[in-house]
Amino acid sequence: MYAKKHNPNAYDGEIIYVDISSVSGEYKKIMEFNTIPSRTAPSRARQKIQDGDILVSTVRPNLNAVAVIENKANNMIASTGFCVLRPNGERLDGRFLFELVKTPTFVLSMTRQAKGASYPAVSNKIVMDELIQLPPLDVQQKIADILDRTAAPH
Repeated sequence: MYAKKHNPNAYDGEIIYVDISSVSGEYKKIMEFNTIPSRTAPSRARQKIQDGDILVSTVRPNLNAVAVIENKANNMIASTGFCVLRPNGERLDGRFLFELVKTPTFVLSMTRQAKGASYPAVSNKIVMDELIQLPPLDVQQKIADILDRTAAPH
């Protein structure tokens, strides 16, 4: 499941906008949030995101700019330059999915399927189609636990 389109210009106030430059491909997390007036939001600011969502950059997939949303704010909007994945906790462990989208196999597949020479990109459909048949939830959780324990601290 992924985020529905949203028009931030439809209400007053500020939004927290996450664009491609906000995400570190090296650290796999959001390095900065941009708080902007909702009425001045760029046309690409269209995906309402929430805690636990996983952002996968669809532009320059070789850079593997992916991140997990770890912010409880209700006014977070992501660029349409991301495929926003929203794990269903009953069938899919978010930690497992995040580890999956960071794998060299996933990155290579996205890079091979990217279209465009100067601004290579993949579609949300390509990202979703790549997410293979998953093991049972308990197996995903065990794998994620092991990876959590072995991950280097950042």
